[in-house]
Amino acid sequence: MSLNSVVLLAQGLSYPVLMGLSIQYVADAERATAMGLHQAVYAIGMFGGPWLSGLLADAMGIRLTFGVTAFICLALGLLVTRWLTAKRAD
Repeated sequence: MSLNSVVLLAQGLSYPVLMGLSIQYVADAERATAMGLHQAVYAIGMFGGPWLSGLLADAMGIRLTFGVTAFICLALGLLVTRWLTAKRAD
């Protein structure tokens, strides 16, 4: 199995998991809206992420762009995890 196949498999598995997580705590009547919102945010990220990374890479270089992206992902992941655990404790 090539690395490209593994990446495609991982992407194919992660999207349904993210979709399921996005509707896990939503009422049945509002699940279609939650799924639509998830897909809209995902699509904006798929368009905006490479565009913004390209602008940053032109201005700062590709290595620093990867560093900034990694830091933003880590910070957002920690913030969202903290927010979700605080919300669950309530």
